[in-house]
Amino acid sequence: MGLTEVARELYRLPPGEFIVQRTARVTEVKADKELAKAVRRLRKPSAGAWAVNQLADDDRLDALADLGDEFRHAQEQGDGPALRELSDRRRETIASLIEAANDRADAAGQPLSRAAADELEQTLAAAVADEGAFAAARSGLLVRGLRSSGFGPVDLEGAVATGEAPAAPKRAAAARPRGTGTGTGAGTGTGAGTGTRTATRSGAGEADHAGRQRSSSGTERGADAASDKARKLAERRVEEASRRTEKAEAELQRLQGEHDEIENEARVLEREERELRRRLERIADEKDTLERRKADTQRREKRARGIAVKARRELDKRRERL
Repeated sequence: MGLTEVARELYRLPPGEFIVQRTARVTEVKADKELAKAVRRLRKPSAGAWAVNQLADDDRLDALADLGDEFRHAQEQGDGPALRELSDRRRETIASLIEAANDRADAAGQPLSRAAADELEQTLAAAVADEGAFAAARSGLLVRGLRSSGFGPVDLEGAVATGEAPAAPKRAAAARPRGTGTGTGAGTGTGAGTGTRTATRSGAGEADHAGRQRSSSGTERGADAASDKARKLAERRVEEASRRTEKAEAELQRLQGEHDEIENEARVLEREERELRRRLERIADEKDTLERRKADTQRREKRARGIAVKARRELDKRRERL
């Protein structure tokens, strides 16, 4: 059995059993030192990540990948009605999966808190938005929840137990149709008596009009460029803030895992301390008993010695009389 198989078994267990069962697995595989070390390093999953792991074998999870493909196609095509319809389907699919996760959590005696349910919902939404996030959710090895900012790929650093997120399936990028613009401009002048000055004024007017159009077009392009630059800057800032948030959450989850481990070790040490105290008390009682027996033995020995001395004197006197 490899690390992935061991990890999948552990991440399906209720969170309260994780530390004890991980320790048991380390003992089971101790002959393989590298595997034992890797199992010992597995972190306890957050409640929301645990809930997602319970859905790893649910076929409805695959619907998230299909929705993601359709969303990306509709966004590329700028298909507003399709996007609205897909948003409704996404809500319904995620709601169905959340209900299934809640049922499994209740059956395991681990009802989800509001925070865990929110983490579950954000992770399922991220699985729709990003193929890598879907692969991570499908793996059954999540340690922490996922979050999509809506811009760029989801940060998967430290999210998967085995250290590396499963490879997302590669898809060919859809070619975006280029926008084409056609324009015709033809001016005809008819009628007798149209002179050169009229043609000249017409040409000048057309040139002036074309100039205004070019100026307006240039202004619009400049405004569009500025708007695009501002949008990209805002997107980068959102991405950076999202990454910082996710890293902070991952660090929090890691520290919570360490805290749980320390608490478990502290409980073990407390039990050992209580047992040692009981043993010390038994030893102290046995010592007191031995001290009492020793004192009693010394008293009887002293009395016996006195009796023996007295008897020897009496014997000596009788011998003298003889």
